[in-house]
Amino acid sequence: MDRKSSFLVYSSKMTWLLHALIFIK
Repeated sequence: MDRKSSFLVYSSKMTWLLHALIFIK
């Protein structure tokens, strides 16, 4: 796996987590 693609997956996961937290609040 490429470092760039793995970073994309990680950032997208973090973004989803952020939205989930905001939605819960």
